Amino acid sequence: MTQFQLVMENIFDKYKIEEELLKKGFNKFEINMSNHILIFEENINPNIITNLIYNIGYKCDFIENKIELTDEEITLMDDAIRNGYKII
Repeated sequence: MTQFQLVMENIFDKYKIEEELLKKGFNKFEINMSNHILIFEENINPNIITNLIYNIGYKCDFIENKIELTDEEITLMDDAIRNGYKII
């Protein structure tokens, strides 16, 4: 999944962005109007989308995926660090 924070003001902006994405062959996406997040179901090159949105007069920022660890994983990492292992 690939996400972008859009800078837009109203529903007209949403439709203009959707129209351009569809015209360029993207079809597995949605725009959440409550938080202005553009979400693609698949991994997309962020530069392509950022440039496409910019070229029609809008701005968007790529939202990097955050990795969330379980409590068990955090404990294992803490133990590894205490035992001298480097976490890359």
